Amino acid sequence: MLENGLENPLKFEDLTDIDQPQPGRLNMGKYNPTKIILIVLSSLFLAQAAFAQGSIFGNVLNSDGVTHPQPGQLNFFGYVENTDNEIKVESCIGSGYDEGFWFDNFTNYFPPPGAGDRFDYHFFNFTNGEGLTLTGTISNQSIQQEDITLAPVTWPAKPLNLTGGSSAQTTVTITWDAVVGITYHIYRRVVPSEGSFFRIDDPTGDLDNTG
Repeated sequence: MLENGLENPLKFEDLTDIDQPQPGRLNMGKYNPTKIILIVLSSLFLAQAAFAQGSIFGNVLNSDGVTHPQPGQLNFFGYVENTDNEIKVESCIGSGYDEGFWFDNFTNYFPPPGAGDRFDYHFFNFTNGEGLTLTGTISNQSIQQEDITLAPVTWPAKPLNLTGGSSAQTTVTITWDAVVGITYHIYRRVVPSEGSFFRIDDPTGDLDNTG
């Protein structure tokens, strides 16, 4: 499944695993069956932290300030503590978007962040090309509300010639045409988990690593 977004997250799912990355090529091996997310990040939106307080949610409006994305039109991914070693998307357990409201649960991160820690969420409306990056700190309340209004944005283009296939019994290889100035991060989760995705091109989640 491929999905385009503000920082152009492209989901390449139902593959099996990853080894050492090279520019425009990633060999995968010796993991359990996984789902892989390839997220293409422009340098435009790359955004510190005790133990989780609870949930975060908010209203989502399009740039007209009146309408909101319909179900299936909005995607988002988020991470905490200024590192993307673990990310959650709207389809993860405890996260989602429904009837104009987005939500996530900090207790589902591992380890859970705490009050005063930083969060980053990146939102994408695939229908009208609008998006937003939301950055803030976790409050000391059990429920935190963060309403957002999307705005027109310039999205990076999809990677060209993105392919994936088995090259050995325990190895899958993903290839694509790398573009100068674009950052590529690779994430996976074990099937059939509906939990977080974990970065494997740099497990430390260093946002300055170009992948």
